[in-house]
Amino acid sequence: ALPVIAKILADLELMRRNVAQVILAAAMVDDVAGWVLLGVVAGLAQSGAFEVRQLVLTLGGLALFLALAFSVGQSAVDGLLRRARQRRSGVPARVSVMLGAGLVAGVVTHAIGLEAVFGAFIAGIVLGRSRFHDTQVFGHVDGVTRSLFAPLFFATAGLRVDLTLLRDPTVLGWGLVVLAAASVSK
Repeated sequence: ALPVIAKILADLELMRRNVAQVILAAAMVDDVAGWVLLGVVAGLAQSGAFEVRQLVLTLGGLALFLALAFSVGQSAVDGLLRRARQRRSGVPARVSVMLGAGLVAGVVTHAIGLEAVFGAFIAGIVLGRSRFHDTQVFGHVDGVTRSLFAPLFFATAGLRVDLTLLRDPTVLGWGLVVLAAASVSK
């Protein structure tokens, strides 16, 4: 739901409004909770036990990532986009900055135990907040995302699914708890 909400707000040119930021923040918290719960279930499926330490590390890493993304990351993105604009290097340089930011953020969130798509989403927010962003460049990145990265994400996510693990009653029970929590929160 998060990308859909972001697309609607962008199409309505409301992204810089306070209400849009609150809507995105609420949707992001909901999705983060879902990703963390998914990570818990995946951890149960792999190890057969719930690890509080891993959950705490993931949440701590997430908090640190968000703090750095919206402070240091915002400054870095602004500087790179400003430099690309000053050099008049055109759309390819700005597309490279945007793709690089998305990939780096994806690698970081993957390293802390969340899906890479969440990091790319945060990079998109940071890029969208930059006063040096260009809507023409966003169109190019949107095309690449829809035609390459989104199918790649869903294909790799599908390849990692092993439904035979649901034969374990503990894993199935936690899976149902997560499914219920996700349904209620939506």
